Amino acid sequence: MNVFKSDDDIVKVLLENKENKVLSLLYFTASWCGPCKAIGPFLEKLYTALKEKGDYNIEFYKVDIDENEEFCDKCKIKSVPTFFIMNGKDLLGSCNGASQEKISDLIVVTFNKYNASLKDIKNNQ
Repeated sequence: MNVFKSDDDIVKVLLENKENKVLSLLYFTASWCGPCKAIGPFLEKLYTALKEKGDYNIEFYKVDIDENEEFCDKCKIKSVPTFFIMNGKDLLGSCNGASQEKISDLIVVTFNKYNASLKDIKNNQ
């Protein structure tokens, strides 16, 4: 899983991913958050499994709300953990809380919709 540091240009990375047709899962977290610590290992395993599978065009990013306050304010993050799936600056889906099922559903549903829309665009060209 990638980690955004306070001096990273998060928007630049999101836009580069969009250009490369890669979705971005943003995992908003805090070092002091118990549920964030609990869900962290699940996300690491999921990220590794998707990378090994090789056909998922999605990157995971950990965003510490205390290190990236300005970006989190722009995203209106009110609680952690919160998850956004982004296509560039466009929010495609979100959820909050440490439910493995909710996070998995968010990824699968958003990913499938996104890839279906890519196929439609290709077929209409």
